[in-house]
Amino acid sequence: MSAKPLQLQQRLKDQISASEDFLRILLLEREAIAQNQIEKLPELTEQKLTLIETLTQTEIDILSLLKEQLDEHAPEQPEKAMQKLDPANQYQLSELLQQARDLAAECKRENMINSQIVDACQGNVEQTLDILLGREKPAVYGATGKTIKQGGSSLGKA
Repeated sequence: MSAKPLQLQQRLKDQISASEDFLRILLLEREAIAQNQIEKLPELTEQKLTLIETLTQTEIDILSLLKEQLDEHAPEQPEKAMQKLDPANQYQLSELLQQARDLAAECKRENMINSQIVDACQGNVEQTLDILLGREKPAVYGATGKTIKQGGSSLGKA
């Protein structure tokens, strides 16, 4: 492999490694949420932000290397650019690119799941506080346009 494809290969491997690290952090985050260890979340969030910066930089580097290798504007689709590389490099780099994309999609799914879990927990906490504090809920209108009574309860009223 010539210098640019080797650099491209290394940056793709860097991106894969950072994505694997990001996935591990997401799983640790889910575990912390499940075990109600909220004190761990700020540190995990900081680690996620650092990895996002790394992933962003590797993506920029990959696109830059493709542009330099092919003497054209940064490609919108790296696969098309890689088709212009010699076949010996093309196959290996395409595999790495696909692996990087698969990991990115998995990270996105896991992050979305964690976000949904946090939202659900927050909703449960707010509902519990509403009950404990006897907060009234705002009126909700039904299909007929009339207000409907929301289920609510109170604790500790004597």
